Amino acid sequence: MIVGSGIAGAFAAYAASRRGRSVAVIEQGPRLNAATIRRIWEAGSFNRYAPLAHIPVQKLGQRTRVVKRLPTVTGGMASFYASVSMRMRESEFAHWPFPYDALEPWYAEAETAMGVAGETGTDPTEPHRSRPLTQSDPGLSLAAHRLRAAAESLGLHPFRHPLAIRFSRCRRCATCNQVPCPFGAKFSPQGLLDGLRDQSVTVYDRHTALRINTTRGPGPIRVTSVEARRQSDGQTVTFKGSTCILCAGAIQTPLLLYRSGLNRGRPEIGANAMTHCLGNVVGFFPFPINTNDDFEKWLSVADYYFDDDGSVRGLIQQDQLSPLSRALANAPGWLRPLIGRYYPHAYQLLAIAEDEPVRDNRVHPFPNGTIRLTKRFTRRDLRKRRYLTNKARQILKAAGALFTIAVPGQSVYHTCGTCRMGTDPEHSVTDPNGRLWHTSNLYVGDASLMPTSSGVNPSLTIAANALRVAAHVT
Repeated sequence: MIVGSGIAGAFAAYAASRRGRSVAVIEQGPRLNAATIRRIWEAGSFNRYAPLAHIPVQKLGQRTRVVKRLPTVTGGMASFYASVSMRMRESEFAHWPFPYDALEPWYAEAETAMGVAGETGTDPTEPHRSRPLTQSDPGLSLAAHRLRAAAESLGLHPFRHPLAIRFSRCRRCATCNQVPCPFGAKFSPQGLLDGLRDQSVTVYDRHTALRINTTRGPGPIRVTSVEARRQSDGQTVTFKGSTCILCAGAIQTPLLLYRSGLNRGRPEIGANAMTHCLGNVVGFFPFPINTNDDFEKWLSVADYYFDDDGSVRGLIQQDQLSPLSRALANAPGWLRPLIGRYYPHAYQLLAIAEDEPVRDNRVHPFPNGTIRLTKRFTRRDLRKRRYLTNKARQILKAAGALFTIAVPGQSVYHTCGTCRMGTDPEHSVTDPNGRLWHTSNLYVGDASLMPTSSGVNPSLTIAANALRVAAHVT
């Protein structure tokens, strides 16, 4: 049994099916058909497609309280990400319960399954790899060429980050982030699961996992079944299996453990939430630079990834502005004429700063159905973001920007660390292989396991680690 069909659940099912196991994937969201995928893409964001079910998440920050919405679909959040798929660096695994080399083969397998394309040897902090990436040369956008030249003029080493995009199918549209791909170019977990239909993998979509049932007695706790509510008729369905892997995501997985009473005496469950300390830096140019008709997420700069003592700072990444239609729809009426006029002159970089695990940053269930995520950044987190956003300003100004504006990010889409793995049961939720301490057949396979957030999008690491966990299970 696998709970959740996001990137972790899809790859855990993929690994189990390759070993001849029968797998039931329990997913609360619907499967997206071609028509719905097209409608979300035309809307410009999953947030703007009203029929799509969402779960509200109330995020409490230093002095902020915002409500974000998590879409519930087969494939999870990876159905909507912008497909940047980067490995963590070797030295980062000093804080993990195993070294980089233990995950490297799984990174390579995940890259192959996802169709990750990119260049090898151009990232100054790239870790070693057992096989090169698939080479692709779709050609940079004009803006990307300008940004690359600007970064190089500052002595930096911009590189084309790996993308899980099959460019033979890609239309290079400006709408990629926050939407599924109607052309089948961008990797999606739903597509991976569709390919496993004839390999003893069954996805039960529109089934909301309610509780994990266990037996207690001498020896470790053992999972016997998972109860789920079938949304079509409200009936409770019981799924039985020899093993259960929780892949519902770093927000939903600890909450399912709460609902099942498995958090008693385990304060680490739900704690240490990390989301990345994000910063958006927008430059305004005296000439049009954003044509709003091309893919604009080609380049990253990793020259500042580590600070002077070797600690992770993070990444600067070319980022796509919200489509003009979405920017206009979200703006007050008086501001729309200005946005319409100056939108082509704006361009954005994204600072992805690693945030530290803090025990008081945690996921809580909330009585009205809203999920509460307490997330307060440390001074060190904020210092990293400030450093990276200042460097991003320099790149934009070198590219010709007249002035820049930096806006802190409020995302909950990179959440990780809420059931972290480790070697000490007192300070971790699972062992290094993802098995919940004091249980015999209950595993976690998603971003909850991550002891650190790194400075890159976690998707590829989640996929690789799910393969590794599933290999130990099966």
